[in-house]
Amino acid sequence: AENIKVSGNILSGHGIEIAAATNGEDALKMAASDKPDLILLDIQMPEMNGFEVCRRLKENEATKNIPVIFLTAYGEIEDIVKGFDAGAADYIAKPFKAQELVSRVLNHLQLSYARSEIIVKNAELDERNRQLWESIAAKDKFFSIISHDLKNTFSSIINFTGYLKNNFKTLNANDLEKSLTSINQSSTQVYELLDNLLKWALSQTGKVEFRPEAINIKDIMNETIGSLSASIENKKIKIVTNIDEELIAYADGNMVKTILRNLASNAIKFSHSAGEVEIGAKRAMEGIAISVEDNGVGISGDHIKNLFKIDASVKTSGTQNEKGSGLGLILCREFVEINGGKISVESEPGSGSKFVFTVPEYNEFFK
Repeated sequence: AENIKVSGNILSGHGIEIAAATNGEDALKMAASDKPDLILLDIQMPEMNGFEVCRRLKENEATKNIPVIFLTAYGEIEDIVKGFDAGAADYIAKPFKAQELVSRVLNHLQLSYARSEIIVKNAELDERNRQLWESIAAKDKFFSIISHDLKNTFSSIINFTGYLKNNFKTLNANDLEKSLTSINQSSTQVYELLDNLLKWALSQTGKVEFRPEAINIKDIMNETIGSLSASIENKKIKIVTNIDEELIAYADGNMVKTILRNLASNAIKFSHSAGEVEIGAKRAMEGIAISVEDNGVGISGDHIKNLFKIDASVKTSGTQNEKGSGLGLILCREFVEINGGKISVESEPGSGSKFVFTVPEYNEFFK
C-alpha cells in the first residue's frame, strides 16, 4: 500500500492518471475493463503473484498488448528473468528512485502510443489491401465475362444464324423451330448478362442510384414470372407462388426486380424439365423474407461458401447446358445489402436449392 501511494504521487505529479489494485484478481478485472496504457506490477501480492497476473494478461486478447513493468527487489536476477519470461516489457528495482520511475514509465508510454499507432496504420493498410484485392478481382471478373461468357454466347448466336442463312431453303419446320428456340435462348442469356454487367459496373463505381419506395411484392413477383415466361415454357417448369397478401416493402423496386429475376432465372436453369419452382414471401423478424426454391440439381457445400465472393469462380451449366457467369448472385448480394437486407442459401446436391433474401417492410415510419 505504501509503494502504491508513493509511486502514485510521483507519477500523478507528471500528469499520469493512476488506478490501483491491491491483489491479482482485482488487477486482472481492472485491466480488462479500463484498458490502461501501462501496468506497474509487484511480484509479491495477495492471492496471486505478479508472474501469474502477467501470464494471464498476455493470454487475454483484450490485454495482451498492454506493456507490463515489474517492480522487483534490487538484485533479484532470477525474478527479473522470470518476469521477462512471463511477458514483461521492463523492470524497476525497489527501492526505486523517483527519476528512474518517471523516466521508464514515460518511455514505455511513448513506445505504447507508437505501437498503438502502428497497429492502427497496419489495420488501415490491411483494409486498403483488401479493397485493392477486391478491385483487382472485380477487374479480372469483368474481363473474364467479356472475353469468355459474352464471346461464347455471341458465337452461339452467330453460328445459329449462319446455319439458318445457309440452310434456310432446306430446313423443315421442326428444324427451323429448334434453331429459332436456341437463338432466342442465347439472346436472352446475353441480354441478362449485359444487364447484370452494366448494373454491377455501376455499383462498383458507386454511381448506382438507391431510390427506396413503397413496393408491392406480389406485383414484382408477377412481373418477374412474366419476364421469364419463355424459359419457363421451354423447360415446362411449374411455378408455385406462396405470398402473404398485400405485402409492401420499402426498397428500391428496380434492385428487388433484379434480385428476384436472377434468383428465379437460376432456379429455372438448374431445374430439370417439368420441375417445380416455388417463389414465396412472408413477414419475418428482419422485415419481409422473399424466397426462391427449386427441386433441381442443388449445390455442393464447397460451392455454397463461394457463391457470393467476387474472387471465387463458381460456374455450373444448367440442366440444358445453360451457361452462367456467376455475376448474378454477386449482384444480388450487393443489391440486398444496399437495401439493408441479408441473403442466404440452403442446398443439397440432387435435392434443389432455396435462396432467401430480406427487405424492410413499409410502415408508418417511412411515410
